[in-house]
Amino acid sequence: MKGFTLLEILVASLIMSIIMGALFVSLSIGQRSWFSGDASIELRDQTIRAVMTIDKELSATRPTKIDLAIGATASAITFYLPQDNNGDGSVVDSSGNIEWSGAITYSLNGSNQIIRSSGGASRVIGIDIAALRFTRTQNRLIQVDITAQKTTPSRQQLQDTEQAIIKMRN
Repeated sequence: MKGFTLLEILVASLIMSIIMGALFVSLSIGQRSWFSGDASIELRDQTIRAVMTIDKELSATRPTKIDLAIGATASAITFYLPQDNNGDGSVVDSSGNIEWSGAITYSLNGSNQIIRSSGGASRVIGIDIAALRFTRTQNRLIQVDITAQKTTPSRQQLQDTEQAIIKMRN
């Protein structure tokens, strides 16, 4: 009767163990890369969404309706938007003047969130935010810098920085 010797079985087991170990390491690296990429995309999405929200509103205001002087930098900004206050369907009143909303403020809270506050109500527009900075570079231009930071499940530190130059209306 022919069969395998003990040495042949041990060698085959060793080769199979090496192959299985290499496969496990490859899958583990792939899984970490997947989660890291997913967290990176999520972080980028957060910063872009926050920049777009801020851009939409600040581009609708006037240079005289913000609390930031030319050349100044701040971590929060307060401004006003055109708004139909008298309910006639127009943001221009009967005298030809623009009606303005109450004060709107964008700021960073202690929980690393960008908060939009208006009329006593607050809403989160960005999470995992490490830094928020507004700089008024010219009369009608505001530079917004947002840095987001997140730690992946594998303890990798990810960071994304977005910058927007917003032109206010006349």
